[in-house]
Amino acid sequence: SLGALILIISLVLSFKSRKMIIAAGGTFIITSVAVYGLLMIFWHRLFSYIMPYQGLFQIIIGTLSLVGALYFLKIFIDGMRYGPTCVSSESSIVTWAVRKVEAKFKKGGYVSIILGSLIFAGIVTIVEFPCSAAVPLVFVGMLSDAGVSSLMTFAYISLFLLFYMFDEILVFGVAVWAKKLWMTSPKLMLASSLVGSVLLAFISAYY
Repeated sequence: SLGALILIISLVLSFKSRKMIIAAGGTFIITSVAVYGLLMIFWHRLFSYIMPYQGLFQIIIGTLSLVGALYFLKIFIDGMRYGPTCVSSESSIVTWAVRKVEAKFKKGGYVSIILGSLIFAGIVTIVEFPCSAAVPLVFVGMLSDAGVSSLMTFAYISLFLLFYMFDEILVFGVAVWAKKLWMTSPKLMLASSLVGSVLLAFISAYY
Protein backbone atom coordinates (compact mmCIF):
# COMPACT_ATOMS: atom_id res chain seq x y z
CA SER A 1 0.00 0.00 0.00
CA LEU A 2 2.83 2.39 0.86
CA GLY A 3 4.59 1.49 -2.39
CA ALA A 4 1.36 2.20 -4.29
CA LEU A 5 1.01 5.60 -2.62
CA ILE A 6 4.62 6.44 -3.54
CA LEU A 7 3.85 5.48 -7.15
CA ILE A 8 0.77 7.74 -7.13
CA ILE A 9 2.69 10.70 -5.67
CA SER A 10 5.69 10.22 -7.98
CA LEU A 11 3.33 10.41 -10.97
CA VAL A 12 1.77 13.70 -9.84
CA LEU A 13 5.02 15.32 -8.70
CA SER A 14 5.81 15.99 -12.35
CA PHE A 15 2.86 18.43 -12.44
CA LYS A 16 4.59 20.57 -9.76
CA SER A 17 1.17 21.21 -8.23
CA ARG A 18 0.39 20.91 -4.51
CA LYS A 19 -3.33 20.64 -5.33
CA MET A 20 -2.65 17.68 -7.62
CA ILE A 21 -0.68 15.94 -4.85
CA ILE A 22 -3.52 16.54 -2.36
CA ALA A 23 -6.13 15.28 -4.86
CA ALA A 24 -4.21 12.09 -5.75
CA GLY A 25 -2.67 11.21 -2.37
CA GLY A 26 -5.74 12.25 -0.38
CA THR A 27 -8.06 10.14 -2.55
CA PHE A 28 -5.73 7.16 -2.26
CA ILE A 29 -5.50 7.35 1.55
CA ILE A 30 -9.25 7.93 2.11
CA THR A 31 -10.15 5.05 -0.23
CA SER A 32 -7.60 2.72 1.43
CA VAL A 33 -8.97 3.55 4.89
CA ALA A 34 -12.58 3.00 3.75
CA VAL A 35 -11.91 -0.36 2.06
CA TYR A 36 -9.63 -1.65 4.83
CA GLY A 37 -12.12 -0.51 7.47
CA LEU A 38 -14.99 -2.34 5.75
CA LEU A 39 -12.88 -5.52 5.54
CA MET A 40 -12.11 -5.28 9.28
CA ILE A 41 -15.80 -4.73 10.14
CA PHE A 42 -16.71 -7.76 8.01
CA TRP A 43 -14.21 -9.96 9.87
CA HIS A 44 -15.40 -8.58 13.22
CA ARG A 45 -18.97 -9.59 12.38
CA LEU A 46 -17.75 -13.02 11.26
CA PHE A 47 -15.84 -13.49 14.53
CA SER A 48 -18.96 -12.48 16.46
CA TYR A 49 -20.75 -15.52 15.00
CA ILE A 50 -17.88 -17.80 16.10
CA MET A 51 -17.88 -16.34 19.63
CA PRO A 52 -20.22 -19.01 21.11
CA TYR A 53 -17.50 -21.59 20.32
CA GLN A 54 -15.09 -19.98 22.79
CA GLY A 55 -12.41 -22.67 22.64
CA LEU A 56 -12.25 -22.66 18.84
CA PHE A 57 -12.32 -18.87 18.78
CA GLN A 58 -9.31 -18.57 21.10
CA ILE A 59 -7.41 -21.14 19.04
CA ILE A 60 -8.06 -19.07 15.89
CA ILE A 61 -6.79 -15.84 17.49
CA GLY A 62 -3.78 -17.62 19.02
CA THR A 63 -2.88 -19.25 15.69
CA LEU A 64 -3.25 -16.00 13.72
CA SER A 65 -1.03 -14.25 16.28
CA LEU A 66 1.62 -16.97 16.06
CA VAL A 67 1.64 -16.86 12.24
CA GLY A 68 1.99 -13.07 12.35
CA ALA A 69 4.79 -13.26 14.94
CA LEU A 70 6.77 -15.75 12.81
CA TYR A 71 6.18 -13.66 9.67
CA PHE A 72 7.49 -10.45 11.26
CA LEU A 73 10.41 -12.34 12.79
CA LYS A 74 11.32 -13.65 9.31
CA ILE A 75 11.20 -10.07 7.95
CA PHE A 76 13.50 -8.94 10.78
CA ILE A 77 16.00 -11.80 10.27
CA ASP A 78 16.05 -11.32 6.48
CA GLY A 79 16.53 -7.58 7.02
CA MET A 80 19.49 -8.18 9.31
CA ARG A 81 21.05 -10.56 6.78
CA TYR A 82 20.39 -8.79 3.50
CA GLY A 83 19.18 -5.32 4.49
CA PRO A 84 15.59 -4.08 4.32
CA THR A 85 13.91 -4.81 1.01
CA CYS A 86 10.54 -3.96 -0.49
CA VAL A 87 8.89 -7.15 -1.69
CA SER A 88 6.26 -6.71 -4.39
CA SER A 89 3.95 -9.38 -5.75
CA GLU A 90 3.72 -10.05 -9.48
CA SER A 91 -0.06 -9.66 -9.42
CA SER A 92 -1.56 -9.33 -12.90
CA ILE A 93 -4.45 -7.33 -11.39
CA VAL A 94 -2.07 -4.80 -9.82
CA THR A 95 -0.01 -4.60 -13.04
CA TRP A 96 -3.21 -3.86 -14.98
CA ALA A 97 -4.19 -1.24 -12.38
CA VAL A 98 -0.77 0.45 -12.64
CA ARG A 99 -1.16 0.78 -16.41
CA LYS A 100 -4.67 2.20 -16.01
CA VAL A 101 -3.65 4.75 -13.38
CA GLU A 102 -0.67 5.87 -15.48
CA ALA A 103 -2.99 6.38 -18.47
CA LYS A 104 -5.42 8.40 -16.33
CA PHE A 105 -2.60 10.57 -14.97
CA LYS A 106 -1.22 11.29 -18.43
CA LYS A 107 -4.57 12.86 -19.34
CA GLY A 108 -4.13 15.30 -16.45
CA GLY A 109 -7.08 17.04 -14.81
CA TYR A 110 -8.46 16.51 -11.34
CA VAL A 111 -11.26 14.15 -12.38
CA SER A 112 -8.88 11.72 -14.12
CA ILE A 113 -6.37 11.83 -11.25
CA ILE A 114 -9.01 11.32 -8.53
CA LEU A 115 -10.72 8.51 -10.46
CA GLY A 116 -7.38 6.78 -11.15
CA SER A 117 -6.30 7.06 -7.50
CA LEU A 118 -9.66 5.79 -6.24
CA ILE A 119 -9.68 2.69 -8.47
CA PHE A 120 -6.00 1.95 -7.81
CA ALA A 121 -6.39 2.29 -4.03
CA GLY A 122 -9.40 -0.04 -3.96
CA ILE A 123 -7.64 -2.74 -6.00
CA VAL A 124 -4.34 -2.53 -4.09
CA THR A 125 -6.03 -2.64 -0.67
CA ILE A 126 -8.11 -5.72 -1.53
CA VAL A 127 -5.17 -7.55 -3.15
CA GLU A 128 -2.84 -6.62 -0.28
CA PHE A 129 -5.19 -7.58 2.58
CA PRO A 130 -4.29 -11.32 2.66
CA CYS A 131 -0.60 -10.36 2.91
CA SER A 132 -1.11 -8.05 5.90
CA ALA A 133 -4.16 -9.69 7.48
CA ALA A 134 -2.59 -11.13 10.65
CA VAL A 135 -2.50 -7.94 12.74
CA PRO A 136 -5.97 -6.54 11.84
CA LEU A 137 -7.60 -9.98 12.19
CA VAL A 138 -6.01 -10.48 15.61
CA PHE A 139 -7.12 -6.97 16.58
CA VAL A 140 -10.79 -7.46 15.61
CA GLY A 141 -10.69 -10.92 17.19
CA MET A 142 -9.58 -9.38 20.49
CA LEU A 143 -12.39 -6.82 20.23
CA SER A 144 -14.93 -9.62 19.71
CA ASP A 145 -13.49 -11.59 22.62
CA ALA A 146 -13.70 -8.51 24.88
CA GLY A 147 -17.38 -8.01 24.03
CA VAL A 148 -16.87 -4.37 23.05
CA SER A 149 -20.00 -2.45 22.01
CA SER A 150 -20.63 -1.57 18.34
CA LEU A 151 -19.85 2.11 18.91
CA MET A 152 -16.59 1.37 20.72
CA THR A 153 -15.69 -1.24 18.10
CA PHE A 154 -16.00 1.45 15.41
CA ALA A 155 -13.89 3.83 17.54
CA TYR A 156 -11.17 1.20 18.12
CA ILE A 157 -11.04 0.23 14.43
CA SER A 158 -10.77 3.93 13.51
CA LEU A 159 -7.87 4.31 15.96
CA PHE A 160 -6.23 1.19 14.54
CA LEU A 161 -6.53 2.57 10.99
CA LEU A 162 -4.98 5.88 12.08
CA PHE A 163 -1.86 4.07 13.32
CA TYR A 164 -1.92 1.57 10.43
CA MET A 165 -1.92 4.39 7.87
CA PHE A 166 0.47 6.62 9.84
CA ASP A 167 3.47 5.99 7.56
CA GLU A 168 1.41 6.77 4.46
CA ILE A 169 -0.07 9.90 6.06
CA LEU A 170 3.49 11.00 6.93
CA VAL A 171 4.79 10.41 3.37
CA PHE A 172 1.72 12.20 1.99
CA GLY A 173 2.17 15.16 4.38
CA VAL A 174 5.81 15.61 3.42
CA ALA A 175 4.91 15.39 -0.30
CA VAL A 176 2.24 18.08 0.10
CA TRP A 177 4.50 20.35 2.16
CA ALA A 178 7.84 19.90 0.37
CA LYS A 179 6.68 18.56 -3.04
CA LYS A 180 9.07 15.64 -2.74
CA LEU A 181 9.05 12.04 -1.55
CA TRP A 182 10.44 10.98 1.83
CA MET A 183 11.04 7.47 3.13
CA THR A 184 11.63 6.31 6.68
CA SER A 185 14.86 4.90 8.10
CA PRO A 186 15.58 1.22 7.26
CA LYS A 187 16.60 0.69 10.90
CA LEU A 188 13.19 1.90 12.05
CA MET A 189 11.52 -0.57 9.67
CA LEU A 190 13.57 -3.43 11.13
CA ALA A 191 12.88 -2.34 14.71
CA SER A 192 9.12 -2.17 14.06
CA SER A 193 9.20 -5.70 12.61
CA LEU A 194 10.91 -7.04 15.75
CA VAL A 195 8.51 -5.19 18.08
CA GLY A 196 5.54 -6.48 16.08
CA SER A 197 6.85 -10.04 16.28
CA VAL A 198 7.32 -9.87 20.06
CA LEU A 199 3.88 -8.33 20.69
CA LEU A 200 2.12 -10.91 18.51
CA ALA A 201 4.05 -13.71 20.25
CA PHE A 202 2.77 -12.47 23.65
CA ILE A 203 -0.81 -12.29 22.33
CA SER A 204 -0.48 -15.81 20.90
CA ALA A 205 0.81 -17.16 24.21
CA TYR A 206 -2.06 -15.43 26.07
CA TYR A 207 -4.75 -17.01 23.91
